[in-house]
Amino acid sequence: MDLSMTEQKNICFTAFPDSNVFEVGDQVFNIRVKASTSKFAVSGPTAEAGFLYGYVFFRQKKDSTIRRGYFQKSLVLLSQHPFVGLFPRLISILGPSYFELGQPMLEAACMNIAQWVAPEEGKILDLPFLGRLLQVELPTAFKPQLLETTPFDMNKLKPDLQIMASLPVNGLYHHFKDILKDLWLLWELMLLAEPIVVMAQDPSVCSEAVVSLVDIINPIPYCGDYRPYFTIQDSDFKSFVNKNKPLSSLHGPLAKKTKPGVGGKSNMLYSFVQGVTTKRKSTIARDRDLIKMLTEATVRGYPPDWVLNNILRRHFVDLTEKFLVPLNRYFTTLIPVKIPANGDVPRLKPFQTDQFMKSLKEHGPQLPLKSTFKTRTSTTDPTKELYSQFLKCGNFATWLQQRTLKAEQEIMKRRSKQ
Repeated sequence: MDLSMTEQKNICFTAFPDSNVFEVGDQVFNIRVKASTSKFAVSGPTAEAGFLYGYVFFRQKKDSTIRRGYFQKSLVLLSQHPFVGLFPRLISILGPSYFELGQPMLEAACMNIAQWVAPEEGKILDLPFLGRLLQVELPTAFKPQLLETTPFDMNKLKPDLQIMASLPVNGLYHHFKDILKDLWLLWELMLLAEPIVVMAQDPSVCSEAVVSLVDIINPIPYCGDYRPYFTIQDSDFKSFVNKNKPLSSLHGPLAKKTKPGVGGKSNMLYSFVQGVTTKRKSTIARDRDLIKMLTEATVRGYPPDWVLNNILRRHFVDLTEKFLVPLNRYFTTLIPVKIPANGDVPRLKPFQTDQFMKSLKEHGPQLPLKSTFKTRTSTTDPTKELYSQFLKCGNFATWLQQRTLKAEQEIMKRRSKQ
């Protein structure tokens, strides 16, 4: 792989936890690193071009023969695909075998992977790997993976063998079940591409929490440069950690005792103190019935986490879809109605903020607003303000680009059928 020395160092440092928060044991986590000079990275999906994803198995155990007193080593699987459900599972299988038996296990794993068919959106693959047969559903772009749409039998699901490739092993519910009430605020922060710092007690929790937040606004594609796990050794550290206003991004440093000053207006999520620190006042109402149901299920210990995670994710998918209703309604008015069989292909009308706001006022939103906004007399319309902020952020530009491309493809398809 044609990685520069800087890129190689970034991968090595990021795959090695820089905070000794546990004495012995294994950690499985994922990283996202810039690899702009690598043809392998650039050949990935357009939205992910220039990045590589690393899936890490890190082992630490006491060893008096080593100067530091510990054996510490990481095995990293690199890919151009953000398959945070599939590849962590692979590395969790390979890691222990590799450290026990050495190079032959690595060669066997590579031979297995080399025989796999090429990935294809939405396809179900049977992937043999080190004596196991994994059934894997690959994601479709801008379409959330949910149990309701998967071909797997929900009542007989085997999460270790039947995998939705875009979902982390534990996920949103597992990492946020103690602070469920904060998720609606986090949804707004992610929706508006606000910079967020996630701090956690270990890289596994940190990386899964970050990718779960990136997924929370699905099917809106997140525009930011997020880092599931981030260390001070990363060459981009100084560009993130400074006195300037931070870029729209979400990343997760590990160091528990350090509070990096990522600009002056960052939102900080300290998972080890169970809370979110931010100056933003949320607009969207929490679903109290959902919170109650999930809380009771947590205490009861049933149904299993993967079912509760699906329920929670589906709620935010529905919330994001409700948010998109006015945008999709207005966007359809930009698509030409008549498609001539000959001559120039008609172009979409430009998106005009004032016209969208007029449409929003006329038809209204479908969002569940907090009761304080419904009762108080204020000159500020919270719904209008939320959409206004969204139209100014990178997530809107990414969504509009994706929506435009899809509409143009549909126009060409209609024209070819005439």
